[in-house]
Amino acid sequence: MSALFFYVSSSFYDLYEFTTAFVRCGYNVERSLCYLKHKKRLQLFRYYCRQYWINKCKEIYRYRRQKQVQKFSEQKSYINLRKIMQRSSIDFDDSDMIEEGFECTDSFGMDDGDGNFETFPELDFENIDVHSLDECTSVLSDGKEELVYYNPRLIRLREGVSLTVNGVTKPYCERFSINLVIENSSRDIALHINPRLPQGYIVRNSKVHGIWGDEEKASPLPFNLKRDRKFSIQILFTEVCYMISVNGYHFCKFPHRLPYRDVGTLEVKGDIDDIRVERMEVRNYPDRLPQTKPAVIKLGLPLKSIYQGNFDEGDGDTIKVPRQWRRISMPTRVTLALIRDKSEESEIPLPFYGILPKGGFTLGRVLKIEGRIKLLPHSFYVNLQSGCDVWPHPTVAFHLNPRFAKQHGGIVGRTTLVRNAWMEGSWGLEDRSDIDTEFRPGKAFSMCIVSTQASFQIYLNHRFITEFKYRVGPHVIDTVYIQGDIKLWDVMLANELSFEAIKPARKIAFANTNPSERKYDRRVIG
Repeated sequence: MSALFFYVSSSFYDLYEFTTAFVRCGYNVERSLCYLKHKKRLQLFRYYCRQYWINKCKEIYRYRRQKQVQKFSEQKSYINLRKIMQRSSIDFDDSDMIEEGFECTDSFGMDDGDGNFETFPELDFENIDVHSLDECTSVLSDGKEELVYYNPRLIRLREGVSLTVNGVTKPYCERFSINLVIENSSRDIALHINPRLPQGYIVRNSKVHGIWGDEEKASPLPFNLKRDRKFSIQILFTEVCYMISVNGYHFCKFPHRLPYRDVGTLEVKGDIDDIRVERMEVRNYPDRLPQTKPAVIKLGLPLKSIYQGNFDEGDGDTIKVPRQWRRISMPTRVTLALIRDKSEESEIPLPFYGILPKGGFTLGRVLKIEGRIKLLPHSFYVNLQSGCDVWPHPTVAFHLNPRFAKQHGGIVGRTTLVRNAWMEGSWGLEDRSDIDTEFRPGKAFSMCIVSTQASFQIYLNHRFITEFKYRVGPHVIDTVYIQGDIKLWDVMLANELSFEAIKPARKIAFANTNPSERKYDRRVIG
């Protein structure tokens, strides 16, 4: 009777699951079955990951008990065990924790480095994209690719160890893969890096007991691997995640799904040649290549301005104010086309790192950034920070992040301006403002960040929009970092200029940075 009841209950549950998937997938049977298959695979992957971590924690605990490495009281051992498991990225419930067996709660996730505890993508079944489920049925070609490099002796892995894979893609290269393998009965893959050149993205994943997890593809860094070209992919081991750089630029993070210290083998497969792997213990990351060295920003000199020569005449040593700083208007279709033609030649590639003079961003200095918003922007950000390393995390005196969110209902120029600072190992409390700005898709902009007595002030097209009170003094700033959905044209560090509303019919030139000695020339512009 109980077996019959269980069978009926399971049937009702399966019917409910299919009905839900059927509605979600637009009443398409094929997509519904694919969705359920994908969801089942992720559930199984989650189960295997959880069991792996639980067994690993039990092994560590029993080893320490047997060797008597730690001579603490029973209560202290209990607390220490809990810390071990939490570092393994599992949130355990006190009531379910006993010496012989441990039960994991549903909140199985990873610290994202900002103090936020977030679940893995493979657990968020509501975010399965029903419009691209064809990928769910595809099988990764990991086992079919030609093995070109094999090292089964990766020992003593710890935070700060870096593996760099250098090679050349073949002229017909479609894809290749880099695998960090755990040599157990199922040969689990802790990290699978799979660049796919025709599609233009890099897949990251893990495999446990023969089951692949959810793929990660997104990255703010543009795909820059080409056929018949040299490449360099660096993997840095940290306690929280793997950090991956491509050709000298940090590309993404991949949170640990399996303990990285169990990795014993490095495999490289695919359509590539001349493989050379370097193992190093590094103090900073990424390892920059000659072409990725930061640019030098000199005081008063544009880095690469498309407006060069468009200045008014002045006398003596006066600082001339460019015409476009005084007369701000959105480009017409004709002028926008001309600007786009010029920008193709003088565009600065992203991500951008610029080195400021030592102590250069002092009181009264202005950082001017010119560019154009992309047509379908998500966000971009500017960091004024100390150093250009990604790891260890630099001190960020000012983080400005305009976000073009969907909740604004398509209002042109409506953005969320996020301001923050990174200090003492974490981000502070965000300052947010939902305001109308002149950040518009496809439009040019001129943004100025001014160092004042007590805050950073931000001007957009010569109009004040917001400020950020100092949490870290501007004296620590020596690097500008810019990334996101913009076309960057120019970066310039200048002395203080007037940021009051300037009438288009007036001409102004300043002799020096002392406000009491400013010279106003009120000749009308012709």
